[in-house]
Amino acid sequence: MKYLVLIWLAFMISCGSGTKINARSLKTVNKSVSFIKERLPEAERLQFEISFWMVRDDIKNNDEFLKTVDGKKPADLIAMGKD
Repeated sequence: MKYLVLIWLAFMISCGSGTKINARSLKTVNKSVSFIKERLPEAERLQFEISFWMVRDDIKNNDEFLKTVDGKKPADLIAMGKD
């Protein structure tokens, strides 16, 4: 059991930072945004979610949207939503 936990932890670390959006696909971007949102301070959650959906509404093309948000931190996405 201990090894399973260590393998899982190594996998999570190797997959990238939990504070950046993973936009390899629409499925992963939604999971990533949910994961990040749950860990944000309450004051930033609403801004983050609104900004995400504003950017999504502005960029209809899926590939362009994924490229735009991939690797962004919450503050980056909030700034994009304000523009």
